[in-house]
Amino acid sequence: MQSNFVHMRAIILTASTSLVLLIGCKKEGTNYCEGWSSGTVMEPQPYLPLFPGSHWNYLDTANMTVTKSVSATYVQHQIDRGTCKTHIACVPYWDDQYWYGYTYPIYSDHVSIGPTLFAILKDESVGTCWWYESPGHIIERCVVARDTIVEVLGVSYSHVLVIGEGYGIKLAWSYFAKDIGLIRMDCRIGNDTLQMLRLSDYHIGH
Repeated sequence: MQSNFVHMRAIILTASTSLVLLIGCKKEGTNYCEGWSSGTVMEPQPYLPLFPGSHWNYLDTANMTVTKSVSATYVQHQIDRGTCKTHIACVPYWDDQYWYGYTYPIYSDHVSIGPTLFAILKDESVGTCWWYESPGHIIERCVVARDTIVEVLGVSYSHVLVIGEGYGIKLAWSYFAKDIGLIRMDCRIGNDTLQMLRLSDYHIGH
């Protein structure tokens, strides 16, 4: 009887040791942030229809053509926030940024760990404002007008959303037409307001 007891005890100890070894050698998984699931496609939004293959041609202050194109396909992107990582999403790439709807990743002084998503525009009521701290100063954006009509190079655009931006002593305004995107960008430097970009033609790649 005693030999059986000793034998059973040895089996239990061996099993316990094996379990501890298995647990100790288990590889820790990635700590994912809350949000979207893996493979989520960040669909373009009405005022920024960044469908793959789209492009917009603008005239700048020197009447030179500036082209802003979207990647030919959605690209995989993941945000590392330090304490966690987002699941990989499929996003359009435009204007040197990865786009999550109206937002893009940006580092901010008031967010201590990793980048945050900052909105280029918000489809909200006039007076809505949001901000972030860039090195040296605060940048603030506000909805200053919406559902208005704006003429650019002789073409009238309706359902325009106007976003004002202030940073330092500079002021800027971006005009977004529904289902078209950015149609004009103005910038005030000192007492002068310049039309930095004016839409000349575009293609939306649905």
